[in-house]
Amino acid sequence: MKRASLLLACVACGGSMSGSPDGSTPATGPQLLGAQPLISLRADGGVPGLDAGFDRFAVWLTGLDSHGEPAALDPQSVSLSCAPATCSIDARSATAGAPEGVLAIIVDDSGSNVVDPSVCTGCPTDPDNKRSEAVRALVTRLARNAPLWHIGLFDFGLSPSMPYFGAHHIAGYTQFTEDILKGTEKLRGAGGTVLYDSVWDVAPTVAGERLFADAGAIPGRILVVSDGEDTNSTKSLVAALAAARDAGVSVDVVGYGRSDGGVLPLLAGKAYRDLRLFASETGGFATFSESSELPVLFERIADAYSGGFIQVQAPAPSASVRGTVTVEGAALSFAVE
Repeated sequence: MKRASLLLACVACGGSMSGSPDGSTPATGPQLLGAQPLISLRADGGVPGLDAGFDRFAVWLTGLDSHGEPAALDPQSVSLSCAPATCSIDARSATAGAPEGVLAIIVDDSGSNVVDPSVCTGCPTDPDNKRSEAVRALVTRLARNAPLWHIGLFDFGLSPSMPYFGAHHIAGYTQFTEDILKGTEKLRGAGGTVLYDSVWDVAPTVAGERLFADAGAIPGRILVVSDGEDTNSTKSLVAALAAARDAGVSVDVVGYGRSDGGVLPLLAGKAYRDLRLFASETGGFATFSESSELPVLFERIADAYSGGFIQVQAPAPSASVRGTVTVEGAALSFAVE
């Protein structure tokens, strides 16, 4: 019997998400990965040529069988019900899982992860370094599911006065899990955010690794893990998006932070917009999570890479949508605001 794991990832809303994984759901049952609209926020004027308005949203799901193993889902099996208005799916697609691929994980190692709350709203965003634990969870499960994946680990965070700009290569590309696990010990937190530069740096390396591994026939993906908006890049968001598209790489994103029970925004508006645009403009998925919930979430991402995932899209009847997505008999709630 097949169960659904919800990659309900948002690519452009600015609000809350229900159903985030908290470890309480059995591994064989439905698991939420995220949920939100396929459009960009018009924060600080938006990005010329990229803003689409609040008109659509997308849902991504990955399957688990009764043993908690990745399983393919049929996009035709998905239905949506929304409130306060109705919504209707008008596009469906499936991304196959792969026994081999290239994955670059870019982790935000900027100072907001660890600094005192007086420095910035919502800080520290990851005081217990759950992003390191999450990367270990993803790498361990992906290596178990599909050991031929080539994984590289990068971070960013040190200020321009430090030894590197853009992405800092920590480990890989490699199929030796221990190299990546060891590399996560170097994720600490310091300095500014060079998100655009990092994607611009790393995208060509994914393309090169794909070509070296199997003449480009295997999938290439970047997973960006970030708590905030870009503060120090020399490249623009448009340039970073172009680099990813030119390299034929899909950019998946995980935005994280601490909302203190909904009192604070999980991320700033511009951060939501930028991360969703990376996903929507390159064929990736996006999801947003409390930092404490990252490890469980990242196991579901590993299942998506190895077992595949499906996407459904629908026109957004309003800027705020609540509802239920049903797949293979399992009903999962979501909120898009």
